[in-house]
Amino acid sequence: MAVQLPVDILHLICSELANQKDFDTLYNCAQTNRQFAIPAFANLYSIAHHSKFSDATSQAFVPHQELLVQKWAILWRSIILSSFDKTFFTYCRYLRALDLYDLGQLLDVDKFRGKIEKKFFEGELAAIHFTETPRTKSGRPAYKQLNINAITNQVGDAVTDKAPLLEALFSNSGLVSSTALKKWIPKLNKLQELKLFTGEALADEEITQLVNTNCLSFCRLGIFVWLSPTSDHELATFLHGIRPPSFYSLELFSVTGIGADSFRALNRHAATLKLLRLSVRPEACPSLSLLQDCTAIETLILDSSGASDLERTHPAEFAACVTWLQACRQLRVLEFNKFPSAAALATAVLEGPPDGGGDTADPTLAPAPVPPLQTLQVEGYAMRERRAFHAALARQPGLRTLVLRGDAEGCGPDDVEILCAAVGAIRGLRDLKLRGVSELFKNEHVSELAMQLPALEHLYVEGYGINDGVWPALGTLRQLQWISFYGLTTFTRDGLMRFVATLERPGNEGIVVMVDNADIEDRLTEEEQAEVREAIIEKVDGRFEYTLYRDPDISEYEGESD
Repeated sequence: MAVQLPVDILHLICSELANQKDFDTLYNCAQTNRQFAIPAFANLYSIAHHSKFSDATSQAFVPHQELLVQKWAILWRSIILSSFDKTFFTYCRYLRALDLYDLGQLLDVDKFRGKIEKKFFEGELAAIHFTETPRTKSGRPAYKQLNINAITNQVGDAVTDKAPLLEALFSNSGLVSSTALKKWIPKLNKLQELKLFTGEALADEEITQLVNTNCLSFCRLGIFVWLSPTSDHELATFLHGIRPPSFYSLELFSVTGIGADSFRALNRHAATLKLLRLSVRPEACPSLSLLQDCTAIETLILDSSGASDLERTHPAEFAACVTWLQACRQLRVLEFNKFPSAAALATAVLEGPPDGGGDTADPTLAPAPVPPLQTLQVEGYAMRERRAFHAALARQPGLRTLVLRGDAEGCGPDDVEILCAAVGAIRGLRDLKLRGVSELFKNEHVSELAMQLPALEHLYVEGYGINDGVWPALGTLRQLQWISFYGLTTFTRDGLMRFVATLERPGNEGIVVMVDNADIEDRLTEEEQAEVREAIIEKVDGRFEYTLYRDPDISEYEGESD
């Protein structure tokens, strides 16, 4: 006689599978029987927003893309149909996040058009099959296409009626006015996160009131674009209106018009603000020092392109930024993307205050510790000017991810040695990406890092004239999952096959080896490339990508004039 597990045990099993984002096993559980289907579907759809079909389709081989789009479409069709009460299980009731941006991407992808689109909108979904015929610049009608904004807004209306557990709402570009949000927010009592493509909807102060009244757990806000002249004032008004202390995260993903007003308003949430991502215009960079009270931050990401060097043009504001960053003792993730004085600011964080941050008048007070970073990313700096920054990296032994992108022009062997010595001292490093700063690397530098960083899982490096001499050291990395060579390389079939022979399961299972700029003169033949690919698949189910630094059928000088 078969033994039936108690229902609560089935829920615990499915909950653990959901924590592991094991979609396939959850789906198989749902096919077992009705008793198992309920907890399996409940947990499967609660993590549906993590499926990331859009990422998978862009990375998949062309023959697989259509199949992935079909799965993507089936997922969304089942969610929408359940909101119309046309499915056996009410899938939308299990949702924790409604990602309308993801739905918009599905409707816009090329492989959705045709038979997948026809199947998607058949039956009950014909009611939301909205199309439009835009006009060309000359005023003539163009081809008919899906009205994605109308469709996603209609889906938002339907799903928010039937999804009481929603904690996150992500909009697409069609949600510009506040009309839709005014309808949806009163129905979302568990809403914690709101991610908007454009922030213009927040200009309506009624949105703030609705959030405070209906969404008592609201704590995260993300905005992709907000370039209106009044965006700084409008965001500041929203932040002032949100009830503290609860606000946990603000992310501005692309350049916005925010500045001093918004920075001051963020201080109102200083006690709870843990994640801050700002993409600001150059003229707003000096005002970052106004964030001086926000010292509980654990993740800080700053983006700004085209700005001048803050250290040289605004020394007082730069010094204030240094003081603020050094006061962020809980900082774990620090990223600068094309940010002025990024390396100088990062150096200050790595080294800490000159006196340790303590009270020099009281010798009993211990110096304030430097925050133990886990992730550091610095992009857009001149390597030759930042030896102190590279040397200071060794003071962060707890780093697990390090991304450096800079200009090695004018550097010499000493600069390379300082960088390698400091990075090699971070023994627990798992992800290492060096672009530009590794331009002068040779075999011995890559090998030295491999021997000193035994936990390395991902390695991106350039170098010049890299050859088979690096494989013995790289072959000792038992956790290596991805390695990319961006610089000019000369690898042989025998060298690659010897490296593949050193790989082991499970640590190296699924490894990706990418050679992006192979030397033309000593390139692998098509047969040799195929042999390496077959070997790495057989050994660890890995992948080998091989690209020449230029097309061998085109002359290096073709197109140049006399």
